[in-house]
Amino acid sequence: MKKKFLNLPKGTQNIIKYALIAITTISLIVFYSTSNKAELETINTIFSFIFVVSIIFLIVAYVWTKPKKLEEETKQDTLSKDYRDVFPVFFDSYILKWKYNIDLALPQNFSVIKPGNQDNLIFNEEPNNEYDEETIALYKDKSLLGYLYKGNIRDMVKKYFFKSKDYKPVMIINKVDEENKSIEVALAFYKYIDLDNSNKVKTIETKIYNNYDKEEYEERLDAQLDLEINDILIVEEDSYEGYVLLDSQYNELGKVNEKVEEEIDYFIEFKSGYITCKVKNIEEDDFGKPKVNISIYLIDKNF
Repeated sequence: MKKKFLNLPKGTQNIIKYALIAITTISLIVFYSTSNKAELETINTIFSFIFVVSIIFLIVAYVWTKPKKLEEETKQDTLSKDYRDVFPVFFDSYILKWKYNIDLALPQNFSVIKPGNQDNLIFNEEPNNEYDEETIALYKDKSLLGYLYKGNIRDMVKKYFFKSKDYKPVMIINKVDEENKSIEVALAFYKYIDLDNSNKVKTIETKIYNNYDKEEYEERLDAQLDLEINDILIVEEDSYEGYVLLDSQYNELGKVNEKVEEEIDYFIEFKSGYITCKVKNIEEDDFGKPKVNISIYLIDKNF
Protein backbone atom coordinates (compact mmCIF):
# COMPACT_ATOMS: atom_id res chain seq x y z
CA MET A 1 0.00 0.00 0.00
CA LYS A 2 2.83 2.38 0.88
CA LYS A 3 4.59 1.68 -2.41
CA LYS A 4 1.40 2.28 -4.41
CA PHE A 5 0.76 5.56 -2.60
CA LEU A 6 4.34 6.84 -3.10
CA ASN A 7 4.25 5.89 -6.78
CA LEU A 8 1.25 8.16 -7.33
CA PRO A 9 1.92 11.62 -8.82
CA LYS A 10 2.61 14.26 -6.20
CA GLY A 11 -0.58 16.12 -7.15
CA THR A 12 -2.66 12.99 -6.58
CA GLN A 13 -0.99 12.43 -3.20
CA ASN A 14 -1.92 15.99 -2.19
CA ILE A 15 -5.55 15.52 -3.30
CA ILE A 16 -5.79 12.39 -1.13
CA LYS A 17 -4.35 14.25 1.85
CA TYR A 18 -6.74 17.20 1.36
CA ALA A 19 -9.68 14.77 1.11
CA LEU A 20 -8.61 13.10 4.36
CA ILE A 21 -8.40 16.52 6.03
CA ALA A 22 -11.94 17.34 4.82
CA ILE A 23 -13.31 13.97 5.99
CA THR A 24 -11.59 14.36 9.38
CA THR A 25 -13.01 17.86 9.83
CA ILE A 26 -16.56 16.93 8.79
CA SER A 27 -16.63 13.78 10.93
CA LEU A 28 -15.38 15.78 13.94
CA ILE A 29 -18.13 18.40 13.48
CA VAL A 30 -20.86 15.74 13.13
CA PHE A 31 -19.49 13.82 16.13
CA TYR A 32 -19.68 16.88 18.39
CA SER A 33 -23.09 18.01 17.11
CA THR A 34 -24.65 14.59 17.80
CA SER A 35 -22.85 13.72 21.03
CA ASN A 36 -25.66 14.96 23.32
CA LYS A 37 -28.57 13.52 21.37
CA ALA A 38 -29.63 9.99 22.32
CA GLU A 39 -31.67 9.46 19.14
CA LEU A 40 -28.52 10.12 17.07
CA GLU A 41 -26.27 7.78 19.03
CA THR A 42 -25.75 5.45 16.06
CA ILE A 43 -24.73 8.31 13.79
CA ASN A 44 -22.45 9.63 16.52
CA THR A 45 -20.74 6.24 16.80
CA ILE A 46 -20.29 5.94 13.03
CA PHE A 47 -18.74 9.39 12.66
CA SER A 48 -16.48 8.90 15.69
CA PHE A 49 -15.16 5.77 13.94
CA ILE A 50 -14.74 7.68 10.65
CA PHE A 51 -12.86 10.44 12.50
CA VAL A 52 -10.41 8.00 14.13
CA VAL A 53 -9.77 6.11 10.88
CA SER A 54 -9.31 9.28 8.78
CA ILE A 55 -6.90 10.84 11.28
CA ILE A 56 -4.82 7.64 11.26
CA PHE A 57 -4.69 7.60 7.44
CA LEU A 58 -3.84 11.30 7.39
CA ILE A 59 -0.89 10.84 9.76
CA VAL A 60 0.33 7.83 7.78
CA ALA A 61 0.14 9.78 4.51
CA TYR A 62 2.26 12.63 5.88
CA VAL A 63 4.80 10.23 7.42
CA TRP A 64 5.17 8.36 4.13
CA THR A 65 5.78 11.47 2.05
CA LYS A 66 8.20 13.20 4.45
CA PRO A 67 11.17 10.80 4.00
CA LYS A 68 10.84 11.07 0.24
CA LYS A 69 11.09 14.85 0.41
CA LEU A 70 14.14 14.74 2.66
CA GLU A 71 15.81 12.21 0.38
CA GLU A 72 15.25 14.43 -2.66
CA GLU A 73 16.65 17.48 -0.85
CA THR A 74 19.75 15.56 0.29
CA LYS A 75 20.30 14.22 -3.21
CA GLN A 76 19.93 17.73 -4.68
CA ASP A 77 22.47 19.13 -2.17
CA THR A 78 24.96 16.43 -3.16
CA LEU A 79 24.44 17.07 -6.86
CA SER A 80 24.91 20.83 -6.48
CA LYS A 81 28.20 20.59 -4.55
CA ASP A 82 31.20 21.85 -6.52
CA TYR A 83 34.46 20.76 -4.93
CA ARG A 84 36.49 23.19 -7.01
CA ASP A 85 35.52 25.75 -4.38
CA VAL A 86 37.55 24.00 -1.67
CA PHE A 87 40.91 24.19 -3.43
CA PRO A 88 43.16 26.55 -1.42
CA VAL A 89 45.13 29.24 -3.26
CA PHE A 90 48.38 28.08 -1.68
CA PHE A 91 49.57 24.92 0.04
CA ASP A 92 52.91 23.21 0.65
CA SER A 93 54.88 25.73 -1.50
CA TYR A 94 52.47 25.36 -4.44
CA ILE A 95 50.16 27.99 -5.92
CA LEU A 96 46.83 27.20 -7.58
CA LYS A 97 47.09 28.05 -11.29
CA TRP A 98 43.96 26.51 -12.85
CA LYS A 99 41.00 24.39 -11.78
CA TYR A 100 38.41 22.51 -13.83
CA ASN A 101 35.58 20.02 -13.59
CA ILE A 102 36.16 17.08 -15.93
CA ASP A 103 34.06 14.07 -16.92
CA LEU A 104 35.77 10.70 -17.26
CA ALA A 105 35.45 8.52 -20.33
CA LEU A 106 34.39 4.89 -19.72
CA PRO A 107 33.68 5.46 -15.99
CA GLN A 108 33.70 2.36 -13.77
CA ASN A 109 34.18 1.05 -10.21
CA PHE A 110 31.57 3.44 -8.85
CA SER A 111 31.39 1.62 -5.53
CA VAL A 112 34.95 2.56 -4.47
CA ILE A 113 34.36 6.32 -4.53
CA LYS A 114 31.93 8.98 -3.38
CA PRO A 115 31.79 12.79 -3.77
CA GLY A 116 34.48 14.47 -1.71
CA ASN A 117 37.04 11.64 -1.98
CA GLN A 118 40.54 12.89 -2.78
CA ASP A 119 42.93 10.39 -1.24
CA ASN A 120 44.97 8.04 -3.44
CA LEU A 121 43.70 9.42 -6.77
CA ILE A 122 46.47 8.91 -9.34
CA PHE A 123 46.92 9.65 -13.05
CA ASN A 124 48.71 6.95 -15.04
CA GLU A 125 49.96 7.05 -18.61
CA GLU A 126 49.26 3.96 -20.66
CA PRO A 127 51.63 4.00 -23.66
CA ASN A 128 50.85 0.34 -24.40
CA ASN A 129 47.10 0.91 -24.66
CA GLU A 130 46.01 -0.80 -27.87
CA TYR A 131 43.41 1.85 -28.67
CA ASP A 132 45.31 5.05 -27.87
CA GLU A 133 48.95 5.25 -26.78
CA GLU A 134 48.33 8.77 -25.45
CA THR A 135 45.75 7.47 -22.97
CA ILE A 136 45.75 8.83 -19.41
CA ALA A 137 43.80 6.85 -16.83
CA LEU A 138 42.63 7.87 -13.37
CA TYR A 139 42.91 5.34 -10.55
CA LYS A 140 41.71 5.18 -6.97
CA ASP A 141 44.40 3.00 -5.38
CA LYS A 142 44.41 0.06 -7.83
CA SER A 143 40.85 0.57 -9.09
CA LEU A 144 40.46 2.12 -12.53
CA LEU A 145 37.88 4.94 -12.50
CA GLY A 146 38.05 6.01 -16.14
CA TYR A 147 40.05 7.90 -18.74
CA LEU A 148 40.61 11.50 -19.76
CA TYR A 149 38.95 12.48 -23.01
CA LYS A 150 41.14 13.63 -25.87
CA GLY A 151 41.56 17.39 -25.84
CA ASN A 152 42.98 20.34 -23.98
CA ILE A 153 42.75 18.92 -20.43
CA ARG A 154 44.51 15.68 -21.36
CA ASP A 155 47.23 17.67 -23.14
CA MET A 156 47.67 19.88 -20.07
CA VAL A 157 47.89 16.88 -17.73
CA LYS A 158 50.54 15.28 -19.93
CA LYS A 159 52.51 18.54 -20.27
CA TYR A 160 52.38 19.77 -16.68
CA PHE A 161 52.20 16.59 -14.61
CA PHE A 162 54.26 14.09 -16.60
CA LYS A 163 56.79 16.35 -18.36
CA SER A 164 57.34 19.03 -15.70
CA LYS A 165 58.55 18.76 -12.11
CA ASP A 166 57.13 22.15 -11.16
CA TYR A 167 53.48 21.09 -11.14
CA LYS A 168 51.37 18.71 -9.08
CA PRO A 169 47.75 17.65 -9.51
CA VAL A 170 45.10 17.72 -6.80
CA MET A 171 41.86 15.90 -7.52
CA ILE A 172 38.54 15.55 -5.71
CA ILE A 173 35.65 13.36 -6.79
CA ASN A 174 32.92 15.86 -7.59
CA LYS A 175 29.95 13.75 -8.72
CA VAL A 176 29.22 10.03 -8.95
CA ASP A 177 26.18 8.86 -10.92
CA GLU A 178 26.22 5.10 -11.48
CA GLU A 179 22.72 5.09 -12.99
CA ASN A 180 23.77 7.42 -15.80
CA LYS A 181 27.36 6.09 -15.95
CA SER A 182 29.06 9.35 -15.03
CA ILE A 183 32.00 10.37 -12.83
CA GLU A 184 32.99 14.04 -12.57
CA VAL A 185 36.30 15.08 -11.04
CA ALA A 186 37.43 18.49 -9.78
CA LEU A 187 41.02 18.90 -11.01
CA ALA A 188 43.47 21.58 -9.85
CA PHE A 189 46.87 22.42 -11.34
CA TYR A 190 49.35 23.62 -8.70
CA LYS A 191 52.74 25.14 -9.52
CA TYR A 192 55.74 25.22 -7.21
CA ILE A 193 57.02 28.63 -6.15
CA ASP A 194 59.79 29.69 -3.79
CA LEU A 195 57.99 32.52 -2.02
CA ASP A 196 61.09 33.88 -0.31
CA ASN A 197 63.42 33.96 -3.32
CA SER A 198 61.32 34.42 -6.45
CA ASN A 199 61.55 37.72 -8.35
CA LYS A 200 57.83 37.29 -9.16
CA VAL A 201 56.88 37.76 -5.52
CA LYS A 202 56.65 40.92 -3.46
CA THR A 203 56.81 40.30 0.29
CA ILE A 204 55.23 42.52 2.92
CA GLU A 205 56.41 41.97 6.47
CA THR A 206 53.78 43.04 8.98
CA LYS A 207 51.77 41.78 11.94
CA ILE A 208 48.20 40.87 12.76
CA TYR A 209 46.24 43.78 14.23
CA ASN A 210 43.47 43.01 16.67
CA ASN A 211 42.49 46.50 17.87
CA TYR A 212 38.96 46.64 16.42
CA ASP A 213 35.48 45.28 17.12
CA LYS A 214 36.00 44.78 20.84
CA GLU A 215 33.09 42.32 21.10
CA GLU A 216 35.01 39.76 19.01
CA TYR A 217 38.43 40.61 20.44
CA GLU A 218 38.73 37.60 22.77
CA GLU A 219 37.62 35.15 20.08
CA ARG A 220 40.28 36.44 17.69
CA LEU A 221 42.86 36.24 20.47
CA ASP A 222 41.94 32.61 21.18
CA ALA A 223 42.29 31.78 17.49
CA GLN A 224 45.75 33.39 17.42
CA LEU A 225 46.87 31.19 20.33
CA ASP A 226 46.33 28.13 18.12
CA LEU A 227 48.65 29.38 15.39
CA GLU A 228 52.06 27.89 14.63
CA ILE A 229 55.02 29.18 12.65
CA ASN A 230 54.64 28.63 8.87
CA ASP A 231 50.86 28.26 9.08
CA ILE A 232 49.23 29.47 5.87
CA LEU A 233 46.58 32.15 6.40
CA ILE A 234 43.77 33.34 4.18
CA VAL A 235 43.63 37.02 3.23
CA GLU A 236 40.03 38.05 2.65
CA GLU A 237 38.57 41.45 1.85
CA ASP A 238 35.92 42.71 4.27
CA SER A 239 33.66 45.63 3.38
CA TYR A 240 33.98 47.09 6.91
CA GLU A 241 37.43 46.10 8.16
CA GLY A 242 39.53 46.08 4.99
CA TYR A 243 41.61 42.90 4.71
CA VAL A 244 41.07 40.36 7.46
CA LEU A 245 43.16 37.27 8.14
CA LEU A 246 41.63 33.82 8.64
CA ASP A 247 43.12 30.50 9.67
CA SER A 248 42.53 27.22 7.81
CA GLN A 249 39.24 26.75 9.69
CA TYR A 250 38.09 30.25 8.68
CA ASN A 251 38.39 31.63 12.21
CA GLU A 252 39.04 35.37 12.11
CA LEU A 253 42.45 36.30 13.53
CA GLY A 254 42.65 40.03 12.95
CA LYS A 255 43.41 42.39 10.08
CA VAL A 256 46.22 44.31 8.39
CA ASN A 257 46.95 48.01 8.89
CA GLU A 258 45.97 50.75 6.45
CA LYS A 259 49.37 50.96 4.76
CA VAL A 260 49.30 47.26 3.91
CA GLU A 261 45.71 47.63 2.72
CA GLU A 262 46.84 50.29 0.24
CA GLU A 263 49.61 48.04 -1.10
CA ILE A 264 47.20 45.14 -1.56
CA ASP A 265 44.62 47.39 -3.26
CA TYR A 266 47.27 48.69 -5.68
CA PHE A 267 48.41 45.16 -6.47
CA ILE A 268 44.87 43.94 -7.14
CA GLU A 269 43.94 46.94 -9.29
CA PHE A 270 47.06 47.21 -11.45
CA LYS A 271 48.88 43.88 -11.35
CA SER A 272 46.40 41.18 -10.37
CA GLY A 273 47.80 37.79 -9.40
CA TYR A 274 47.71 35.79 -6.18
CA ILE A 275 47.80 36.70 -2.49
CA THR A 276 48.79 34.41 0.32
CA CYS A 277 50.12 34.79 3.82
CA LYS A 278 52.35 32.84 6.20
CA VAL A 279 52.98 33.07 9.95
CA LYS A 280 56.63 34.13 10.34
CA ASN A 281 57.00 34.09 14.12
CA ILE A 282 54.94 34.42 17.29
CA GLU A 283 55.98 36.44 20.33
CA GLU A 284 54.29 37.46 23.57
CA ASP A 285 53.73 40.97 24.84
CA ASP A 286 54.17 42.05 28.47
CA PHE A 287 50.68 40.71 29.28
CA GLY A 288 51.25 37.26 27.77
CA LYS A 289 49.14 37.97 24.68
CA PRO A 290 50.40 36.76 21.27
CA LYS A 291 52.08 39.11 18.79
CA VAL A 292 51.86 37.38 15.44
CA ASN A 293 54.28 38.52 12.76
CA ILE A 294 53.32 37.54 9.23
CA SER A 295 54.62 37.65 5.67
CA ILE A 296 52.10 38.61 2.99
CA TYR A 297 53.09 37.49 -0.51
CA LEU A 298 51.86 39.31 -3.61
CA ILE A 299 52.52 36.91 -6.48
CA ASP A 300 52.64 37.99 -10.13
CA LYS A 301 49.99 36.17 -12.16
CA ASN A 302 52.62 35.36 -14.81
CA PHE A 303 55.04 33.61 -12.47
